[in-house]
Amino acid sequence: MSRHWEIAKDLYSEKLKWALWLIIGSVIVKYGLYMFGDLIEGFDSTELSGFISFTSNPARIFMLIVGLLSTYVFLTFLVQSGITRRDYYYGTLMSAIGLSLTIPSIYLVLEAIEWVLYTFTPYNFGYTNLSSSALLEEFVSYVLIILFYFMVGWFITIGFYRYNWISGLLFILIAVISGMVIGAFWGDEIEIFGISINLGSLPLLLSSLVTIFFIIALTVVNRLLTRDIKIKM
Repeated sequence: MSRHWEIAKDLYSEKLKWALWLIIGSVIVKYGLYMFGDLIEGFDSTELSGFISFTSNPARIFMLIVGLLSTYVFLTFLVQSGITRRDYYYGTLMSAIGLSLTIPSIYLVLEAIEWVLYTFTPYNFGYTNLSSSALLEEFVSYVLIILFYFMVGWFITIGFYRYNWISGLLFILIAVISGMVIGAFWGDEIEIFGISINLGSLPLLLSSLVTIFFIIALTVVNRLLTRDIKIKM
C-alpha cells in the first residue's frame, strides 16, 4: 500500500470520528423536533423533511470547517513527522472524497429506516416519500456539494497558511464567489450588487458537471499551492 493511501486511511478515520458527532447530533435534533417541536410557536413537525434534505446545510458547514482545519491541523504535523507534501495532499484529497460519500450514505440508511417506520407504524418521523430518481438526485447533489465545500475550506486555509492574512482575504472572496455560482446552479437564489439571480431548477447533469468542474479546478490549485509550501513551526 502506497504511503498516501495510509495517510488517507488515517485522515479519513479521524475525520469520520468528527462526522459521527454531526450525525448523532442531527438525529437528536430531528427526532427532538418531531416529538417536541409542536411546543414551538408556528412549528409544524409534520413538515420535517427526510435526513438527506434535513442535514444538507449542516453537512456543508461541517465539511467547510473540516477543510479549513486540513492545513493548520494536519499539514505541519504530518510533514514534520516525515510525510511528504505529496502524500499529505493525496491523503487529504482521498479522505475528503471518502467522507463525502460516507456521510450521505449513512443518512440514506437512516432514511431507509424511516421508510420502514413510515410503512409499518403510524409514525413517519419526517420521512419524505421520494421516488428513487428524486432520492438519487438528492444523494448526488449532496455528495458533490459537500465535497465542493471541503475543497473551498481547504483552499481558503492554504491561502492564509502560504501567504498572509491580506492574501487570505482574497482567497475568501474567490471562495464566496465560487460558492454563489455553485449555489445558483443548484437552485439557490443569489444576490449580487442588489440584483437577484435565480436560475431555477436546472438539469441534474448540468449542475453536476459545473460542480465537478469547480472541484477539479480547486483540486489542481490546491495541489499547486501545497507542492512547495513552506512549513510553519
